[in-house]
Amino acid sequence: MRNIIVTVLLSALISLPVLAKDKQQFKVEGFYLGAGLGNTNIYSSGEAKWNVDDSSGKIYGGYQFNPIVAIEADFTRFGSIIIDSVDAEHALWTTSVAANLGYTFPNRLRLFSKLGLSVVSSNPISNDNIDIDKLGVKIGFGMEYALDYLPRMNLRLAYENDIFAMEEKVGNTTNDELIDVSSFYIGASYKF
Repeated sequence: MRNIIVTVLLSALISLPVLAKDKQQFKVEGFYLGAGLGNTNIYSSGEAKWNVDDSSGKIYGGYQFNPIVAIEADFTRFGSIIIDSVDAEHALWTTSVAANLGYTFPNRLRLFSKLGLSVVSSNPISNDNIDIDKLGVKIGFGMEYALDYLPRMNLRLAYENDIFAMEEKVGNTTNDELIDVSSFYIGASYKF
């Protein structure tokens, strides 16, 4: 299903220049709103084994002050996360605010990195009664391209991580565990 969506999206974007009448100046500064789809990975420094049973979806928006600096907020749904050691399933998501720093080249390509804070939350789906609600760190990097035939549209390809700490109970001992939830996604945004 994902391959079909990506193929249709790319085909539509490739055919749009034929429909374009003239080139317009692309917009750098201003508010933007976008969405993305991608995959989810999860890594743990502890003994608990975490697995992913879903893809990720993201809604993001922010304000770009100039070609270098933007501030961005996002909501990412990572899907179903399975904790093998306790045979539990959780629906995991994050909300974050981050600085988006990069450089916009004259050819409309922008390379960027992100650094900020996130709140990682979950609800148990099965076999667990623990809600996760932790403060974490958001880091990421990627690239955006402003289309010449749709000057307010940007395509984005990015990799982002949300890292947070949890306590893991193994028998009678409690260990600290770092959890790294990441998403590699493709997105599109519109600048107002």
